[in-house]
Amino acid sequence: MPAAIAACAIGPCETFAPRALKWLLDRGADLHAAAKYSSPVGMIICIYSRSPRGKSECLEIVEASGFALPDTPVMALHRGRLDLLQEHLDRDPSLLDRRFTFGEVFAVESEGEPGDAYPATPVSGVCHARCCPPSTASVTPVILRAPAR
Repeated sequence: MPAAIAACAIGPCETFAPRALKWLLDRGADLHAAAKYSSPVGMIICIYSRSPRGKSECLEIVEASGFALPDTPVMALHRGRLDLLQEHLDRDPSLLDRRFTFGEVFAVESEGEPGDAYPATPVSGVCHARCCPPSTASVTPVILRAPAR
């Protein structure tokens, strides 16, 4: 498959279009080839779009395609996986008071440079409740059930 066609699989990651992503992958698009242009996980997590369901569905498709997703509380939020978030909170109730780095929030190695595919706004030190957009309201019950300190 030509690289340009392989790279088109990044488009559905950017727009949170899981059906289109799956359709392209089922027809031979290669996310690993596309990753030469942009990280599928980074694109899904760092993009400006707001669709918690589309975001979590795309992350699950990307994981099924062989991309490892870190087992972190922030990734549990990104994935919309309240079961995983609860496991993290059960292991470490202090997570609600902890501050997270840019790399933990966006699952990338560095904060990057302005103009690249990742946000230029520094977010290091953000609290868990601020790691995901307000539209990720499904996490509220888990956070509210956490024991008071």
